[in-house]
Amino acid sequence: MGGMPDLIIKTPFLRMLDQASRWENLPYNRIIADLRSGGNLVDLAKRYGLRIDPDEERHIRVDWLNETGQGWWQSPKPQPVAELIRSAMIKLTELARDTGKPVDSYWICYPPDSDAEEYGGAGGANQDDSSQDQPIEIDIAVSDKQLTLLLQTPDPRYEVPEYEDDATVWVTRLVDGCVTTRPNHVPKGQGPGSQSESY
Repeated sequence: MGGMPDLIIKTPFLRMLDQASRWENLPYNRIIADLRSGGNLVDLAKRYGLRIDPDEERHIRVDWLNETGQGWWQSPKPQPVAELIRSAMIKLTELARDTGKPVDSYWICYPPDSDAEEYGGAGGANQDDSSQDQPIEIDIAVSDKQLTLLLQTPDPRYEVPEYEDDATVWVTRLVDGCVTTRPNHVPKGQGPGSQSESY
């Protein structure tokens, strides 16, 4: 099976974003102005102190932001990922400025239709992965303690050769007719202590 090993993941880049939201004296208004100006999202993140290594930068630019036309979400037509992220980052930064609350971010992948059985559904009937037709959506929830960012996308169908447990997120699902709870699975080397990003 291709695709991410689990449906909710905290990527190393999202961890960096979360940590940056806790920095003191962030220039919120300048960040908002730069986001509104249409500047490149990766360049802006680097300008404001996120340390993105060259492999991460390539991954974000090519796979996520589709800067080369070869991004993950091209079918049935390219989704405006950069514009969606930009708009959400403007609102998130405004909320962080206005509330003083830190951010907690997660990437949620819709399960592919052909893998639906693994996720508790009928599965197998639709092999064309119409989950790729699902729109990308970014939600921000405001609570008493934090701002929660949920970046929801179709599964990128990225082949993950090995995975490891990430006990910062727990999964409860039906497996072979039994309710099972276990740590979230993430690509190997991408757990909470990792500083690299390859998904």
